[in-house]
Amino acid sequence: MSPKGRQQYLEVKPGDYDELNRRIHLFGDSSEGGDAESMLFLRLFEDSDGKTIAASHSARPFADGGAPSKVDTYVYRLESGRWLDVTDAVLPPEVPRSSWFRFNSPGDSIPCGTYKSCPGRDGRGEAYEFGEASGVIFWRDGRFHYKPKG
Repeated sequence: MSPKGRQQYLEVKPGDYDELNRRIHLFGDSSEGGDAESMLFLRLFEDSDGKTIAASHSARPFADGGAPSKVDTYVYRLESGRWLDVTDAVLPPEVPRSSWFRFNSPGDSIPCGTYKSCPGRDGRGEAYEFGEASGVIFWRDGRFHYKPKG
């Protein structure tokens, strides 16, 4: 999203914008504002040192047909006014980074799972959509923990 789009988003707050629970669901096809080209799930947490943690997943594979990738999911820690990438240190190793993560979900449990392949909307090629949740992750003791479904 461009800087102008971010400003417009903050003024209009389209999509699911939940300040109280510190979570956002932004989608690029919203006619309400912003110029995002994807979908974004974002949620803020605090670690044991009181530092802000921002967990985000961009559901671009659903939007553009690109294959699921680890570059769609990042977790940052705010340290001395700078955002540091702590993704590998805080995501559970048993959950592939190319999974989907619904960081905008209410409550303590964040559903996650693998994308499933489907025909592209234009009839050409392959696209991806959310598959069934394999479990949930939850924030505790400065990192995410995984609980499989069932």
